[in-house]
Amino acid sequence: VFVSFGLSDSKLKALHDQIKTLGGRLVVRGLLNDSFPDTQKRLKTLGITVDIHPVWFTDHDVQRVPTFVVKDGDRFDKVSGNVSCYAALEAIQYHGELKEKAATLLDLKERNHAS
Repeated sequence: VFVSFGLSDSKLKALHDQIKTLGGRLVVRGLLNDSFPDTQKRLKTLGITVDIHPVWFTDHDVQRVPTFVVKDGDRFDKVSGNVSCYAALEAIQYHGELKEKAATLLDLKERNHAS
């Protein structure tokens, strides 16, 4: 899930918790205030982890956040908007090319919530 530090604390925490159950991760374009210490402090305060990967933003033509990406090799589907990871997966399951992968991830969510 592509995010930015401009999202609210509650949104970042919720997306982190959701994506963790699916085996994914949060991705940001760069450092908060171009500062490692500021970034570390914010992440520690939130209790979340992120990958910093500006190239992935370009590779997936991410123009706004949050953007949810399901990828299989070179193919990917994406959904942008203020929705949950699960709602984004449902949209991909019904309208994307990677329907089966999205369905598998939704099944994983159900299994994780059942245990």
